[in-house]
Amino acid sequence: MLVLPAREVFGTDDASPVLMDYVFDWRAIREAHVGLALGYGSLYNHRIFANATWTRVAPDLLDIHAHRDIAAGEEITINYHGTPGDPEPAAFEQRGSPD
Repeated sequence: MLVLPAREVFGTDDASPVLMDYVFDWRAIREAHVGLALGYGSLYNHRIFANATWTRVAPDLLDIHAHRDIAAGEEITINYHGTPGDPEPAAFEQRGSPD
């Protein structure tokens, strides 16, 4: 994880709108910060009933693990809200079925 001040990603003149769709809320560990996962971590798509979950690990780790068997070739998905089955809509327009 790259842990960044949220102001550098959101809401300033020099904010990075490109990063806005790829960061995790990191405030539970470090106030006013977001985390950008390296590798594939920030690229997993959102599904309400995802096949993997994520957990913040202080100070700068993101644990992503399958909570059911994932078939070869199946997309790894996470619920962006952190809780499998959380029906809260994502903060952006989704293509296709969200669940």
